[in-house]
Amino acid sequence: MTGTPRSWLPECALTSPIAVKPVTDWLDEWSRAWLVSGRLTPAPAWCEARRDTWGDAGRTTQWQHDSGFHISSRADTLPLLAGAMLGHTITDRDIRTPGDRIVIDDLVKAAISDLSSQLDAKLQGGAQPAPAGEAEYCLPLCLDAGPEILAITARRSIVTELARRYAGQPRSRPEPGQRSQAIARQKIGISAVIGRTRLGLRELERLGVGDVITLGTPTDRPLDVSMGGTTRSAAAASLALQGERFGLRIERHVNEW
Repeated sequence: MTGTPRSWLPECALTSPIAVKPVTDWLDEWSRAWLVSGRLTPAPAWCEARRDTWGDAGRTTQWQHDSGFHISSRADTLPLLAGAMLGHTITDRDIRTPGDRIVIDDLVKAAISDLSSQLDAKLQGGAQPAPAGEAEYCLPLCLDAGPEILAITARRSIVTELARRYAGQPRSRPEPGQRSQAIARQKIGISAVIGRTRLGLRELERLGVGDVITLGTPTDRPLDVSMGGTTRSAAAASLALQGERFGLRIERHVNEW
């Protein structure tokens, strides 16, 4: 209950174009350095990662980093990337011998490895120890308007930090006037809902001493805060211990409530 507070944003923020904007800028920089024609472009938004990004479409290779992400490459589309690097469409005539294949593969792997290293350096500031079972999100990468050739898979906390880089600043708080100083002395009830669930009547009747009811809130998700009986802010606090009592650790500035 006294774990390290973690940044949290609603699902709509993680899957909005704002979380892709930093990656778009980094891909433009990489494309100018490595590609003769075209550029690497991301999908419009991150999506929840699937176990196998491309199903049975072909063998994939991964570049893994401790920052909480990895890049997957698809074998049958790598010649497209090689062609963009060389400014020439790669055909079967260009890959006549095993040596030709090795040269092209090494060239592409060097480029993707460099992209992976650059992303690793950019994302190090947001790297945190991953909680058990943290969700992952996938961002497919295309060559211009062509098929997907690469995919970035990142922890939810990484995508959260990317979205926060373009988030607005908290509202400024004006200096209190004479009337607001009087109001400031009023006490306001604050509460947080740990979680909710639904039980059938038969399940409810069968409950006994020692039974545990599982709530719907994940253990790593911040709690909604209510003031005066009205929910004012989603995911604004987490549960903590203060001596022998429960407490609320503030996760978002009050000006953002």
